[in-house]
Amino acid sequence: MRNDILKFIKRELIGPDPVKPHIQENGEEILLNEPPRLRYGAGILFPKSATFDKAESTATEEKAVLETVEEEKKNSDDPVKTEESKAPVDLSEDFEEEIGLSNSFLPSAMGFSCFLRIPQKGFKVSVNVAVYEIKDYSYLKEDGTAMMRKAYYRIPVNQDFNLNSYEIPTKSGTFLDKNLIDKDGREINLKLNIRNRTHGEGITNDIHLLTFTLINTNTGGTENIRNEDCFFQVSFSVSSEENCFYPYKAVSLKTDKEDEKSNLLLFRKKKTFAVGHGCSPLWDDNATDFTNSITTEAIPSYEIKPIVPNELKSVELNMFDLSDLSQKDITANLIKLNSEYESWIIAQEKIANAELKNEFANFLGEMIINSLNGTLPPESFFNCSDNNLFCGTSSE
Repeated sequence: MRNDILKFIKRELIGPDPVKPHIQENGEEILLNEPPRLRYGAGILFPKSATFDKAESTATEEKAVLETVEEEKKNSDDPVKTEESKAPVDLSEDFEEEIGLSNSFLPSAMGFSCFLRIPQKGFKVSVNVAVYEIKDYSYLKEDGTAMMRKAYYRIPVNQDFNLNSYEIPTKSGTFLDKNLIDKDGREINLKLNIRNRTHGEGITNDIHLLTFTLINTNTGGTENIRNEDCFFQVSFSVSSEENCFYPYKAVSLKTDKEDEKSNLLLFRKKKTFAVGHGCSPLWDDNATDFTNSITTEAIPSYEIKPIVPNELKSVELNMFDLSDLSQKDITANLIKLNSEYESWIIAQEKIANAELKNEFANFLGEMIINSLNGTLPPESFFNCSDNNLFCGTSSE
């Protein structure tokens, strides 16, 4: 169920979402009702300097497609008639958002930065990307009427290529541009830029900080954005036969609060191998020291595992026994619970002493002391009256 929902969301927001019978012979989609840059909202690389203002402007060929759709809607027999609501609408928030976005640019690049040791056999790069071309399209309606109209045909230009180790820039500030090609071998206005941003200790120990960026080099129109200048369903991966990608260092500050320290402790084995730019990087979630592949995601997802409580077989836990309706003596059961909890804390302390060092060990030590302070000596339970379960040692 979870995977089905995730696939549906990606089809809706990223695409492609081919709908029968409007499918090409090779299985690729044909968009009838709206241009791809309006149909999809993520995973798109727009031409350089494209602003949000231009996104609202439609080109001549887009108007032809949209007008055809509106004409078909007017001619269709829709039994449900709707009217516009006459209720007052507050447009101030939308207006403020438009002002804030008026000079903002749409994304023309995506990529990630990572620490790595350059592998001897280099990298394999896989790029998934598509373009849409507007063409004449003929089809039959349900009543058998022949139709001819403009539609957008999806054309994938996916490609794999290798980067040799000697091609990778090893000096800070240098870069490599790799131009991508179409199915006919001609260069397209999409390039992979690899820039070395190494500084400090990395320069001396052969650990490089590289940024891999996929860039749309189209300039676009002056008044609107052409679909032909955009790239859709964009993602790419960089991989190697070696485990060459190193994790970022987790930094603990003296100013960190308890919840921040707790998160660092809980997720100490979950490493960050890359930082995304205009996307989210993805790697093997089980990797701890190194990994060999990083992939970009326009819509990231992560499965949070459930937290399952430990079962104390020697302790009978029953909420009814704690209620006012029960006359059962639970003193012995509470002593067992307290003893089991203390034993579990001590076991965690042994694990911590064996596995943890530095600030993690110090922070966990504080937590263990606080937890042990929360346990009670067995004799304190004998001071409880039958009707008072919230009791401890005598104040005398």
